[in-house]
Amino acid sequence: MELQKEYEKLYQHWLREFQNSDLTELTYYNFNEYKKIVDFINDYKEEDKDEVKDAIFETYKDNINYLFDDLLKIRELKIINSALILNEINLDNVKPFIPDFDYEKEKLLDSIEKYIESVHKK
Repeated sequence: MELQKEYEKLYQHWLREFQNSDLTELTYYNFNEYKKIVDFINDYKEEDKDEVKDAIFETYKDNINYLFDDLLKIRELKIINSALILNEINLDNVKPFIPDFDYEKEKLLDSIEKYIESVHKK
């Protein structure tokens, strides 16, 4: 695994997500690749006990974890905000991550309709 190349790919995706107001495309394949990087770096154990290398590695590990977690948080906030203001969401950017997507979509739409009805009754 080429960590520097994979880190750059994750960073560029995070940056696009951060700079773009719309939800960016995140394929199931890319998500799994990013997850593999995070899992690999979190599970990695260095045999040599070099304090400088360990410090650099820990910083690198923290950065990768931050980028991945923040990427998912940004996407979650965009989805929630879009739903709350009733903006259309490109479902192709969400669908791969929800196993029973159509059922979940119907539940979400029902919840939004009930919320709108409750607001109008007040």
